[in-house]
Amino acid sequence: MTNRIGDEQERIKQERILDETVNELIVSIKEQKENILDEMDLFYSEKKFSLQQALSDVKRLQDLHENSTNPIICQNMEKMKKNFIYSTKNLLNKVAIYSMSEFAQTKNIGGIIKPIFEVPFKEELIELSKPITRVIATKIGFLALQNGCEIIEVKTKKCLISEKDEILDIYSTYEDNLAYIQYREGRFYCKEINLEYRQTEEVRLPKCKIDPLTVMFGVFRDNIIIRSCNSKETFIIERKTLCCETWSNKLHKMNRNFTYKVFNNGLYYIYNSSVICYDSDFKRSYKRKAVSCSINGHSMYSNIMNKILEGYKIIGHDDKLILFSKESTYYIQQDYMFKNKSLIDYKVTSENIIFCLMDRANSKKLYIQSFPHLYK
Repeated sequence: MTNRIGDEQERIKQERILDETVNELIVSIKEQKENILDEMDLFYSEKKFSLQQALSDVKRLQDLHENSTNPIICQNMEKMKKNFIYSTKNLLNKVAIYSMSEFAQTKNIGGIIKPIFEVPFKEELIELSKPITRVIATKIGFLALQNGCEIIEVKTKKCLISEKDEILDIYSTYEDNLAYIQYREGRFYCKEINLEYRQTEEVRLPKCKIDPLTVMFGVFRDNIIIRSCNSKETFIIERKTLCCETWSNKLHKMNRNFTYKVFNNGLYYIYNSSVICYDSDFKRSYKRKAVSCSINGHSMYSNIMNKILEGYKIIGHDDKLILFSKESTYYIQQDYMFKNKSLIDYKVTSENIIFCLMDRANSKKLYIQSFPHLYK
């Protein structure tokens, strides 16, 4: 019964939007019609005036020809006559033609799209007491950075790590373990936690001229990448020797409106709808512009799940979902897939794909949605 009422209210709402759109179009079309007619009237008024001027010019030329004794004027009179006749013919042939727009030709005011919001087989709501700054997917589930110095398990809300010094950021490693970064006495420290055996390894990184407030980092099999949105260089540090290599950030400087995520082959960040990657395997960086992708019937399986299984990576940024692979980079609106929610991170298991989402109206509300693979 509640669903029927909700459906009827939604239908009435959409009908009202359609009526308002059509009425606005009618008013706009009538205004445009009057403007076109005014422009046409002005064109023919100006043409009439120009022809009257041309008639006066003919009379003056005729008088000059008949009354002049100057041989130079007589010699050039034929040329003047030809130019005058040419320009007058052009003026006589000028007409104002109504050019029909694409909209007027197609008579198309829009259509119906039918988003397919497939239902997860399992959804859990987690209501946190304190705000969080990062959620990551690891081998034991989703972990979150809370209070700047605590790392909690999202589902149980239990504190896994508590530090005296501030934790700048957290991320999962190439093995889906936990890594986090701190800044003490002018140096960055990276800690890696083996979540299965609860073993901790801390590394003091070489000196890096990086702003701790906007630090980004990733821990990979052979190296650690660390950079900042306003630093001039990106640092890649070999894990065995702690030797440091630098990349120039000339093409990738930005303000603080960015999103970054670590995948197992590099550090990726989104800025101005572009994906910038720092590849840990090949020690190179590249940039790709995301283009809008509009599809009728947005399906979770067709447009998200299957894309992940095909090798696409996904990052949620503002109101967009950025999807990218070696072949293409594009974005779709988050609301088509996760109504009123934002994608924070996701985890692929042998049977399921699990999404961690944040409520846009309340950042303390997280949703864990699980979808089964429809094919493998």
